[in-house]
Amino acid sequence: GISIDNAMDQVQDEALDFENELKAIELQMPGYEKYTLQDIFHQLHKNEFTLKAQFSSFRKGKPNFPDAMLRLYAIELEDGCMVITGGGIKLTDKMHERPHLEKEEQRLIQVQDFLKSEGIYSRDGLIL
Repeated sequence: GISIDNAMDQVQDEALDFENELKAIELQMPGYEKYTLQDIFHQLHKNEFTLKAQFSSFRKGKPNFPDAMLRLYAIELEDGCMVITGGGIKLTDKMHERPHLEKEEQRLIQVQDFLKSEGIYSRDGLIL
């Protein structure tokens, strides 16, 4: 129900808005003093319990838009820092996401394994 041009415009608007919102939260700008990245990035899977505890740090974020199409995938470090590993564009309400999510989950696992192998558990470990 949306043209390609309108979809492109919407994704660009969402990306700009999302970037501005992330910066505002990080810098605790007026109106964002009580927000954290956890307010934007939610668990990747809603029904995730202790059986998959090693994946509880996998997060999915989207801009604060009605019917947002843009998605970002991240790993939450121990101090709440988010390492963004990939993203996607959701085009339909009932999109068959499994193949896309499987690819993103593999990327999340690879990055998580790398971070652990390098002893990176917080923002301090990312700063050289």
